[in-house]
Amino acid sequence: MKRTIATVIATAYFVFPIIIVMATTLPLYNNHEEFIEAFNKEVKNLDLSYSLENIKKEEETITSKLDKDITLIENIDEKGAVHELVMVGQGEGMDIVLSMGLLIGITNPNLNQSQVGTVLKELRLFDESYQYQKNETTVEKNTIRYNLKYDQSVGVIFSISKVN
Repeated sequence: MKRTIATVIATAYFVFPIIIVMATTLPLYNNHEEFIEAFNKEVKNLDLSYSLENIKKEEETITSKLDKDITLIENIDEKGAVHELVMVGQGEGMDIVLSMGLLIGITNPNLNQSQVGTVLKELRLFDESYQYQKNETTVEKNTIRYNLKYDQSVGVIFSISKVN
């Protein structure tokens, strides 16, 4: 009997907080439409000609093309909330950098353009001596985590999620 009580108390003390944290992880956006609204607003503010095309929805992802070299993946939960954005960019070009800046601005709307540039710099995007093939960089700004890595077969992989 004492062992059962101790097990129940230990479970309540150690396991329930983990379950509660997992259940209360806040999404980046409550739904795809909210993300699209934020995206379109930022594109208009920056006077860019970006749009999301060929949107394909599956059970846990929404995939769209930003342009021919840039794909955007929204990882969603069962309720449709967007918990992570993953941008995959191939080739070399300013469109990848602009897209990353756009996504930083969308997910952290309190940052001004200079601060968005600082996040890009902290990701070592402009560091020519940094070896992306071997390294991965993570920057946390406010409650948002930005992760940048490079894969030879895929290209630039830039992900954005909430910090737990």
